[in-house]
Amino acid sequence: MEVDSFQCFVKPRINATLSDFFVSLTEITQAQIDTDGIDFAAALQQFMDWTKNREAYSFGGDEEILQINCELYNIPRTMKNIFHDARDVFRQAGIPAEKYNSGTINKYFNIPNNDTEHNALADARNILSSLKTLYSK
Repeated sequence: MEVDSFQCFVKPRINATLSDFFVSLTEITQAQIDTDGIDFAAALQQFMDWTKNREAYSFGGDEEILQINCELYNIPRTMKNIFHDARDVFRQAGIPAEKYNSGTINKYFNIPNNDTEHNALADARNILSSLKTLYSK
């Protein structure tokens, strides 16, 4: 059961203009970034405050991207101690997680996904519904 959610847009310092590919992939618009986007350091702090510095899960690799950004912003934080790979949970259950991404793992369980693949919040909800189905068996 989802009890809370977190979403914010980060206004990039490098490559500040979103590519057509990115907009098409995520359905996040330049206008959303320009209007609602905040600096990476502020977004990371908001995320850490939201998680209350507890561990978090991603579908692999997000911690590496966050770590690179921390280094670019000179933020002394180690992301590898915070994130775990949700794919490991699926693999332990015998599910070939490497054949899916966070927006498609639902297909293994025949769960419809009516949201945008590659949108972080939608993908997190997709992982959650897949985990709920896994643990309800």
